Amino acid sequence: MNISGVAAALHSRLPELAESMALRIRAEVDVYKDESLISFGSLRHSCYANADFVLRHLGRKETPDAAAARETGRLRAEQGVPLADSLRAYRIGSELLWMEIVAEARTRPEISDDLLVSESARFWALFGLYAEAVAVAYRETAVELSSQGQARRAALVEALFTGVITDHTLWEAARELGLPEQGPYAVAVAEVSAAGEVPLAGMGPRCGRRRFLSPGGRCRISSSL
Repeated sequence: MNISGVAAALHSRLPELAESMALRIRAEVDVYKDESLISFGSLRHSCYANADFVLRHLGRKETPDAAAARETGRLRAEQGVPLADSLRAYRIGSELLWMEIVAEARTRPEISDDLLVSESARFWALFGLYAEAVAVAYRETAVELSSQGQARRAALVEALFTGVITDHTLWEAARELGLPEQGPYAVAVAEVSAAGEVPLAGMGPRCGRRRFLSPGGRCRISSSL
């Protein structure tokens, strides 16, 4: 015997469960309260996918597909939600879902306490699998976005020096880089010994200590220099 009947009963209530999970997360995780960062519809959709994943695999033996978890991790990285907050939100939603599973199981005399304890191990194993997939996808996406951002900054720096730019004015490029419209400016040039190394590593904090800052309070380091 397993609790597949319990999972099926809750699966029929997925829209309601997803709504409750999203509301709980919004109440307990500050970053999820910012509608401009994460819409309630997006959060509810993720909760629906997460609950669907768990309920479909609870009581089964096959290896689950964590595609929904990877999509959540990718999306949260693109939205700029900290990974720790993303994982906390998933834990909060999972705790609510487990409480609903327990409450439904208590209405069924055939579900013993021993069976519920046994299935709890399966539930939290699915939680761990899902959380790991979220984290891996989040980190991969964050690295990709960082690389794209670095390439973008390098292209803008080159455009400022050459005066050749197509999709921005020079002033727009300067503002995107955080540079003031008027100087004075200081430019540091360094050669790296191997491809992939960071030029002038640690230079940003040292600029700050020596007060080599722009009027905007920034010290910009670019591998294109």
